[in-house]
Amino acid sequence: MLDAERLLTAYAEAFARTYGPPASAMIQLSCVCDGETLSSDTVREQAARNGNALLTGESGCGKSLLSYTIALAALGHGDVPIVIPAKDFEGNLRDVVNRQVALLNARSAAAVISAMRLLGRALVLVIDGYNECTPSERQRLTRSIAAAVWRYDATAVISSRIALERNDLLPARTYAVQVPDMRTKRAIAQQAAGRASVDAFSELLGSVGSGLEARMIGQLGQHLPAGMSKYGLFDAYVRERLGTAASDGIRVLSRIARMMTERISFSLSVRELDRLLDREGVSGVLLKALQSANILDTRVDRVSFSHEMFLNIFAAEAIIRRAGDDPDAVVAALRLPQHLEIKPFVLGAIDDDSFRRRVLSNLSDARVIRACLAGQCGPDAQLWANMRCDDVLARIDQEVETVRFELSEEFHWGVQAKPETLQNWTAQDRAVLAAIPHELVAGRRLDDVLSLIGKMDERLDEEHNRLLGEAREKKVALRSGLYAVSYTWCGEPQIALSQISSPLHSGHLYNGPKVAARANLLGRLRSETLSPGQVGLLVELNKYSDRDVHSLGTVLPNILNRLWQRAAHHLRLGLMHAAGMSAHALNEDERRALIAVIEDLMPTNGGFDSTGMIDALKLLGALDDDQAEHIANVKAQISSALAEPNNPVMWHVADGLWNAQFDHPYDGAYCEAWNDLSSDDRKSLLLMAAQGAEGNSMFTPPLIAEVASYADPAVGPILARWTALPPKKEVMSGDAIHGFEIAYAALARLRCPLPDHSAEATSSADHALLACGAIFYWLNREDLSREERRHNCAGSLAVLLLHETGVAAAVVGEFFRPDLMFSESAKFLPGSGPIVTSFGQDFPDEIAAIYRAALERPTRQTGYFEFFRVDDVIEKALANLGRFGNASDIPLLRAWSTHPDHGHSAVHAIKAIEEAPRQA
Repeated sequence: MLDAERLLTAYAEAFARTYGPPASAMIQLSCVCDGETLSSDTVREQAARNGNALLTGESGCGKSLLSYTIALAALGHGDVPIVIPAKDFEGNLRDVVNRQVALLNARSAAAVISAMRLLGRALVLVIDGYNECTPSERQRLTRSIAAAVWRYDATAVISSRIALERNDLLPARTYAVQVPDMRTKRAIAQQAAGRASVDAFSELLGSVGSGLEARMIGQLGQHLPAGMSKYGLFDAYVRERLGTAASDGIRVLSRIARMMTERISFSLSVRELDRLLDREGVSGVLLKALQSANILDTRVDRVSFSHEMFLNIFAAEAIIRRAGDDPDAVVAALRLPQHLEIKPFVLGAIDDDSFRRRVLSNLSDARVIRACLAGQCGPDAQLWANMRCDDVLARIDQEVETVRFELSEEFHWGVQAKPETLQNWTAQDRAVLAAIPHELVAGRRLDDVLSLIGKMDERLDEEHNRLLGEAREKKVALRSGLYAVSYTWCGEPQIALSQISSPLHSGHLYNGPKVAARANLLGRLRSETLSPGQVGLLVELNKYSDRDVHSLGTVLPNILNRLWQRAAHHLRLGLMHAAGMSAHALNEDERRALIAVIEDLMPTNGGFDSTGMIDALKLLGALDDDQAEHIANVKAQISSALAEPNNPVMWHVADGLWNAQFDHPYDGAYCEAWNDLSSDDRKSLLLMAAQGAEGNSMFTPPLIAEVASYADPAVGPILARWTALPPKKEVMSGDAIHGFEIAYAALARLRCPLPDHSAEATSSADHALLACGAIFYWLNREDLSREERRHNCAGSLAVLLLHETGVAAAVVGEFFRPDLMFSESAKFLPGSGPIVTSFGQDFPDEIAAIYRAALERPTRQTGYFEFFRVDDVIEKALANLGRFGNASDIPLLRAWSTHPDHGHSAVHAIKAIEEAPRQA
């Protein structure tokens, strides 16, 4: 006991010395878990105690530091943490763990674990950088962690930019570490700066997105000039670290980065690096300096940049050095897909403003425009981008003056803009238009755009008056149609203002920064003179606000009373969404005032907008009392249905009762009534619902799964009808596929016979879809050995490998759709383990062959459902060939890497294969 205590004490001291300093530098971060925002302090205290934890987030956001603080917190509670760098995993977790504990003065992992068990301590495994594990080893790493967690009753804390492969083996609570906001970045920089003030660098802090960059700004302190580009920031940092060796060091680093990008790789072998350094005449002293500066990192026999941002910076420098004085060479390089993410760095690396502008004039990438507007490419690039915005907005003003509309039953909303009355936009113009929504979120250009929308609303009023008679004849909802095509429509012909506002309506900016405080949305919405479109834009922008900002609910009653009667459908939807989302921030009087206004506006005959109004009232708590009273009514309906279990009419009633748990204003009442049923009554009602269900919906998989959860093979015939071929005109094809897939898995777990639908198949796509169903069935037959399962799939695989039909890629791709409700439903199926939802693990070579053939014959591809996009098939083919292919596929992928739309995905596929070379 004494020896064990001494061992763990020494280990704990070494652990604290190693991970304490970097962890102590961590500033409070914001994390999101299950929709709830938590502080990093809260995550630190609860992560390791609430089961396994997965820390996700962008590069440089602080995931690793947070994992270290969790480990140190566990150490403080008497637990034993072990940090495991995922990039060191090469198939054997024990080897990595042994190396790590040896670095902390322990004899071996076995000795630490033995002492831990003897003293009754808990083990915490901290897997750092799961995404840096070689792709071919990730599943093995997941399995190894899961096995260790089970064997040692341990807890795993994993940091990763990507989802875990086979996450079903290692259930974990996910904490999404948020990109640091301005306040957090400022705190990080100030901590690193010590006594030096960072006030002068507020704009620069606003132009960087990661904690790593903010720390660099603080470390460099007063040495950085205002308006420095992101490239300049890293360049200054590297020069500071390397001192007199900076020039030679940057030359070598750019050559290393160039070799990596040309090969599309994140690392080089030590032998390749030795040869490169020999050609460049680099001494071992300089290499050691690069490693000591923590710019290069050596792990086992691979050398990489310590942070991917360093790779981006020096890849940019390599492009500039190679291009010399030729701007066309820079433009040509930036058009290569492998350079997509480094464009802002390349522009920031150019010192000659006129040279940079010649490059910019030939670019039409919205990400480049956004980076320039945000100041990431330097002050002159920002000036150029703002001038382009001025030009585009001026032309929008002209478009508002000239635009006219026409009506037709063939148009989506019955109305569209006449193409000849719209401006012609170049590719770069459209890139500027795509960047402006991000400017609005940042609180910039808002006055300009609101002014244009005010003018557009006047134009819409004029067009409404002109077209009203014709609209009545053609039964077109003219006001809603005009609003939709002007502000929400993303099809052609597209009005320029719609190109700005439709991304806000569609939620495309949710993954970006929150609305800047200077946008002052609440203050603007207090104005009594705002037009409907102006209110709509501000309300849609509010979707991207922090949860703790002042609620719009306080101004909504006045807006609703003023605008509702003449508000278009999309505006009404936005207002009701804002009302519901404001509930948490309203006091009782404010909540009741908003409820009263909505209830007064509620149409007496239902109507198109009533659903949104009911949802808002529900979120505001207006239906709580009615819902409690409704429970008795629901239970009465259930009793009536159960009294006639063989009545088909009651089957449909039961189906309605099932669906109402998910989609009804009083869904809580239905859930409570279902949960109050005895096991026998619940099973009876479930069987009735399954017999009464019609078609496919998102609520079908949980119904199938729960019916199957009773492990009664007698229900097989009821569930078998979902194994038939779904309608080809199915609008919600994803729901149809999920029901199809879970039905086959359910029958397998119930050990019911495989249904034969071959007589229904009249096309190659039909046969392919049924083949997929059969494969899912056999792979989920737990009662058979793995060899038997694979053998029984042979005939179905042969159908999918008929490449000349051109259907397998699209059909197999239907089953690569993530869906939370489906994955949760699958957990109810009987059996000792999780269901198999993808046959990529069992048949990786066959999957690779299917997608390889699709890329070789793209024009031959077709699908099962009538709505088919070959671009979707190509994207899935590239992603899955990268995952399941091998080195022999790289020439094919390189051929696709120059494709204007799919080249970037091809590059990612090449990276995946080259990081995990397999035998051809």
